Amino acid sequence: MAFNVPMGLLQSVSNQFLTETCTITRQAPGVATGDGTPISPTTVASNVPCAVMARGARPTETDGPRGGIVSMSDWIVHLPAGQDVAEGDQIAVGSRTFEVIGPPIGSTVEPTRVVSCVEIK
Repeated sequence: MAFNVPMGLLQSVSNQFLTETCTITRQAPGVATGDGTPISPTTVASNVPCAVMARGARPTETDGPRGGIVSMSDWIVHLPAGQDVAEGDQIAVGSRTFEVIGPPIGSTVEPTRVVSCVEIK
């Protein structure tokens, strides 16, 4: 027997599992001024509820090309439904930063917005 669950209720229940908060930043299309000075990324949203989960097998780490330790595996970040997030955005959760590697994982029903990421610091 099929039944309908109001989307608002489904999102409300899903949001209870978003137990961390994050800040989402986006780099402007032109990453430097005429003299080469980097343009600071803009904050898309702050204090956004989220949940970070390893995707698939247990994550491993290695020395990164930008210095520091980076993740060798993908991560999934859950955000509230409809949250503005795009490929290339950075999501800071505590001392960790993730870069979104693709568009939000689509679904006709979106209890949470789900994005694939790699940890960059």
